[in-house]
Amino acid sequence: MSRHHTVLCFLWGDAVSLKEIIVEKKPYRPLRKMGRMIWYQPLFLIPGKRILAIQFANLFINLIAAYILCSIMAIREKKTLLFWFFGIYDPVFLLLPVFFRYTRTLYDCVDTPSHPDAGIATRLTQSEALILKHAWIVTANSKTLYKRLTKIRTDVHLVPLGFRNEIFTHPKTQRLPFSRQKPVIGYIGAIDYRIDFPLLYRLISHNTQWQFAIIGPVFYDHMATKTIRLMEQILKLSNVYHTKVPAGMIPGILARCDITIIPYRSILAFNRKSFPMKTMEYLYAGKPIVASQIDELAAYHPLARFAGTQKEWEHAIREIIRNPLSPSDKRRARVIAASHTWKKKVQTLNQILQTSPDPA
Repeated sequence: MSRHHTVLCFLWGDAVSLKEIIVEKKPYRPLRKMGRMIWYQPLFLIPGKRILAIQFANLFINLIAAYILCSIMAIREKKTLLFWFFGIYDPVFLLLPVFFRYTRTLYDCVDTPSHPDAGIATRLTQSEALILKHAWIVTANSKTLYKRLTKIRTDVHLVPLGFRNEIFTHPKTQRLPFSRQKPVIGYIGAIDYRIDFPLLYRLISHNTQWQFAIIGPVFYDHMATKTIRLMEQILKLSNVYHTKVPAGMIPGILARCDITIIPYRSILAFNRKSFPMKTMEYLYAGKPIVASQIDELAAYHPLARFAGTQKEWEHAIREIIRNPLSPSDKRRARVIAASHTWKKKVQTLNQILQTSPDPA
């Protein structure tokens, strides 16, 4: 990808604050080079990371800094600056159209533009319309998103999801404080407003014969006080083990799981139209999935099956316990996941870049 372009990957999700660096000793590397690709990690200079307006200001400052830095590199190396970004649901990307005339932009759509704040959601939708109009290349990482985007723009490309299969190469052992005699049901990912906490509470508290490993960081954004209390109750239940681990520990945890889950709030269109990266981690590990209604996962039945009510979730879990995946099912799961690695994604993007005509 970087053969003919200077490629900037803006790691907005990995932004850190000065307080986190100084007090919590969080690692911070503003720039990392992988071959000719540049990975930029934002630094929050203005205190108040949880306040939306301050978050927006910090990310805008970093966006300008990254753009200037990479523009200088592009001029020095006599290469076009390719701005590759993955989503617009963070307000910072509302300003990206300003830069389109100066750079070639690859909009890699990974989610439907949405936000709990209706006003921001509207602006994000408007921003995506601008992006779709001006971006040099537009890609979608799921058939669900591809169908949506091709109604607006006909030259959208379908690309793999992109997940970290390399963490499975040398998996690290992770012990769970669970009995070997009871099934282990695992969730790996962010613990945030997207999760259906009332459903999860009923499912876990009414089924003490099952053990639940809930692995991932907690994000309180957009969660009401009542929801936070319920989430905290769930994590304290006797048959729940919660922690957050480095990515390298995920395969070891999945190895102990009998079933994996994605208990999202189906009422949110953002959830229904998503393609969770954890899906491929689950499949690569050969684990069956029970999920809320997520359109993209329908093609993976019976590896992934849907459930809505508490009874439907309990029925799906019991069915899997009685009839676990066969060796052929597990091979199919691995093949599916292997087609969605970062290597496959970059290879596909390279082919698109090589065949795409220069912008007018």
